[in-house]
Amino acid sequence: MTNLVEKILLIGFGILMVFSFFSIITPLIETYNYANENQQDFNEILINIEQINNAVKYVSETNETYSSNIFIFENLRISINQFHIDFIFLLDGIMKISKYYDVKLENQEYTLISQRLYNFTISQTSNNTYMIIFNP
Repeated sequence: MTNLVEKILLIGFGILMVFSFFSIITPLIETYNYANENQQDFNEILINIEQINNAVKYVSETNETYSSNIFIFENLRISINQFHIDFIFLLDGIMKISKYYDVKLENQEYTLISQRLYNFTISQTSNNTYMIIFNP
């Protein structure tokens, strides 16, 4: 009889340990999955920023007009000031990435809507500034 009671106590203790383990690990798994979701969105935003950045660098090096289509993954607000561009987006709070350039850019602001294709053009104006245009 003592042997049976010991087995029941061991099985009960084992079940208690399994429930304790899963109650501790569940919040960590949820946090990991949430971080992965934000990382995917952040990577897509970085793709858009790098496309724009590479285009500005190309135009500044070659002095040619650049035109391309750009697909916006997530909402992106672009504020173009004289020598830098601020990329502002919402990802677990408002985030801002600034890129600085050696060329003078014409001041403009754009709000690009997610899941849309834009015609993206950079050209040099008459007063040696560069104009960036996004057309839906």
